[in-house]
Amino acid sequence: MLSGAEFQKLIESEKNEKWIIVHYDELKKEYQNKWIAVKGQKVIAWGTNYSSLLADLKKKCGEEFCEVVLRYFSTRYRPRVLP
Repeated sequence: MLSGAEFQKLIESEKNEKWIIVHYDELKKEYQNKWIAVKGQKVIAWGTNYSSLLADLKKKCGEEFCEVVLRYFSTRYRPRVLP
């Protein structure tokens, strides 16, 4: 069973996932072939590779764990969104 805090983290993660889906086309255009980190329904960090994304996150979040949703926007593939 999830605690109240764990449940809230799950809800926030779901909100971030939905935000990415809604804004997919504009995010893909702006962050083409880049990694992004989303928190609070906004992009808080990005990088051209996973390592640079983590370095940017470390600057913004410090040494503490920063709970975000990560995505890579490839120019080759578009994910399917199921109803």
